[in-house]
Amino acid sequence: MKNKFIKIGLISLLSIFVFSFVGDDFAFAKAPRTIDFAGHEWVVKSGYKGPGKNHWNDSKDAVFVDSKGRLHMKITKVGGQFYSSEVHLENSLGYGTYKFEVSGKSKVDKLDQNLVLGLFLYQDDEHELDIELSNWQYPNGKNLHYSVQPYKTPGNIKSAKIDLDISKKSTYSIKWLPNYVRFRASQKGMDPFVWKYRGKDNFSPGEEVLAMNFWMIDGMPPSNGKEKEIIIRNFEFTPAE
Repeated sequence: MKNKFIKIGLISLLSIFVFSFVGDDFAFAKAPRTIDFAGHEWVVKSGYKGPGKNHWNDSKDAVFVDSKGRLHMKITKVGGQFYSSEVHLENSLGYGTYKFEVSGKSKVDKLDQNLVLGLFLYQDDEHELDIELSNWQYPNGKNLHYSVQPYKTPGNIKSAKIDLDISKKSTYSIKWLPNYVRFRASQKGMDPFVWKYRGKDNFSPGEEVLAMNFWMIDGMPPSNGKEKEIIIRNFEFTPAE
């Protein structure tokens, strides 16, 4: 009888051990939140991770689709901590044209100096196609940047200073093909800013994901200490022929 109780006790201890070190992953791990926007299912980012040493808020207050089908991404403050926001697809869409429509009310040409709007295709830090709207903490500097990673390679980045009309949407696109990548930004009444990249750092699709994020440089909050918001009116993907 004594041996029986010892055996039961060991099993109980083993169960506690397994639950503590394995069961936590199943009992307490939160499945990623997803949202439907522009005909695609997007994963909403959470946790503490890059870019820029950011905390990411996946709540419905930070990332949501409104009654008009527009995506809202916010810089939020929760309990004294500022959070960034991001959504991404789980699967590759491949070669084609990626087109983003941004509300004029977002004032992306006049973002706070600590903030960045990113529209990009990401495989890893060496294989990435970026459109970024930010002045990178230079208030009078260029505020629209196209890059093919690694961006420090000569010829892999192109920047401009744009001035947008708040009453009109602006459109940004990446046309990705085997022999070139074309970046384009436009707004009605404005000459489009276009850059065609034919360099060696173009890469093949398969492992990349499409993402949109609104984040803080080095985790630095908005300079006026207030929450901020970006509104993406629509996204369209046209596969390459």
